[in-house]
Amino acid sequence: IIIVEGEIDALSCETAGFTNVASVSSGAGNESWLEFENTREILMQADRIYLATDCDEAGDASARRLAAIFGYKKCFRVTWMDGCKDANEVLVK
Repeated sequence: IIIVEGEIDALSCETAGFTNVASVSSGAGNESWLEFENTREILMQADRIYLATDCDEAGDASARRLAAIFGYKKCFRVTWMDGCKDANEVLVK
């Protein structure tokens, strides 16, 4: 599962051919979306979670919080290519 910060980033990942992409609905810093229906339980069952949040202070903090929630061994931080802060910027370059 790939977690990104916004719907545009989720669509960018899907356009690039990635599946199982989830968007943080309310932006970095707000994990209230985890309480929606059974979201937390589904993510807890995942073998790997790729944290593809924005490459900024808020995105880094969100990735750290999500790794603490789901476990550091199963979470992997995505780093973007130079000059890009998120999945959409990578797609358009």
